[in-house]
Amino acid sequence: MQTLRGWLYSLVTRSRLAWLVGTLSGRAVFDRRGRILTPDNCTPYTRSGIIFGAYEYSEKYLVRKWLPRDTDVIELGSSIGIVSREILHRIDKSNRLVAVEAVPDLAALARANIGRLHPPKRWQILSAAIAYHCREVSFTAGPEHVAGRVVAANDTSSEGIITVQTTTLSSILAEFGVSTYSLVMDIEGAEHEVISHDRAALAGCRCLISELHGSEEEKDRFCRVLNDIGMTLVERKHSVVAFLRS
Repeated sequence: MQTLRGWLYSLVTRSRLAWLVGTLSGRAVFDRRGRILTPDNCTPYTRSGIIFGAYEYSEKYLVRKWLPRDTDVIELGSSIGIVSREILHRIDKSNRLVAVEAVPDLAALARANIGRLHPPKRWQILSAAIAYHCREVSFTAGPEHVAGRVVAANDTSSEGIITVQTTTLSSILAEFGVSTYSLVMDIEGAEHEVISHDRAALAGCRCLISELHGSEEEKDRFCRVLNDIGMTLVERKHSVVAFLRS
């Protein structure tokens, strides 16, 4: 079964079929929630993955299964808003989503994609990067053009470097008056900074879903820290974990 799933994933994200589907689809594709605008330079393979539901599959699966319906949600790293739409479909209409995306072009696409399905009063997109001990960072689009990554200020090898203002989890909670919430993260390794420097802000977190980056030692430490603050690992799907408050 695992081999079959791996073959299907490769078929819709890496094969000639994936390239053909993604090329013919153009910039606007459709997933299970409807039309999705993608960046002009998004690869055909990524577009095919979106169409067939393989893109961010683990995050969407864990959101549908574990995210409490009755809490506000903080999403760090919204990209073009695909997981954001899944979150808003999951939670009650009386609850809201505050999402953060560092790359302005991706944040603009997220606003367009989310706004097709959900009224503005239910969500907010902040253009900022998550970082501690600095007010701004240098950022560039990732290789698939639907994510970004932090680069050194003196990096001259990367293209499209921009300067992005930073924020923190505790600052977001204070700004929007959020006390009890769920947290969804995909921030290319900065999730380790959140649990290292903003542990007090996690006291009100009921559910945490995060993609893990870095070494196995770093991933294990991430899980140990959450266990120490009273959260229990309920499921791990590939590199994405789901924790619930004990």
